[in-house]
Amino acid sequence: IRDAAWLPWVEDYDRFLVDGGGLSTHTRIYRRRYAGLFLAECFGNGPPHWPRIKSQDIWRFAERFGARVKPSSAKLMLSSLRSFLRFAHLRGLCGPVLALAVPRVANYGQSVRPTTLSEAQQRRLSRSFPANHPASLRDRAITLCLLELGLRASDVAQLRVEDFDRRHATLNVFSPKTADRRLLPLTRHLVDS
Repeated sequence: IRDAAWLPWVEDYDRFLVDGGGLSTHTRIYRRRYAGLFLAECFGNGPPHWPRIKSQDIWRFAERFGARVKPSSAKLMLSSLRSFLRFAHLRGLCGPVLALAVPRVANYGQSVRPTTLSEAQQRRLSRSFPANHPASLRDRAITLCLLELGLRASDVAQLRVEDFDRRHATLNVFSPKTADRRLLPLTRHLVDS
């Protein structure tokens, strides 16, 4: 709605997303869209009167628009609304309660489920690295750390040669996520590689 009295608030929110969050154009488009839909639902084309907004208005909006879309889209819509209401709170327009009133959507029904490699696929992958080539030996060791120890890519990236103790068959892993070290037993394949 181009001539709505609340449009300057959406434009200010968009500037905030650029300056404060560095968000991409695509993300900003849907965040602006949902902020505008919410304000239009609450105030029509008129000026926003923030004290008038109650938690029930947020739930009514979520019910009305969220019921028409997939759970993933409803989740996106509501997280955008939560972001906008946090912005409004930062600007002193409303209290923090409004952002807290935005419902959360559980999206367990993803159509693509993560899969793991079968034993045969793991063996085939492990054998696919050419023998006696330094880069291939390194790549095979990285792959085995991921497959057999369940390490994260960031954990593997932190590994050094001195972290491997072949004599005791252990691996000293630093995890950037937890910022601590843990000692893991090496599998036979990793000791041999």
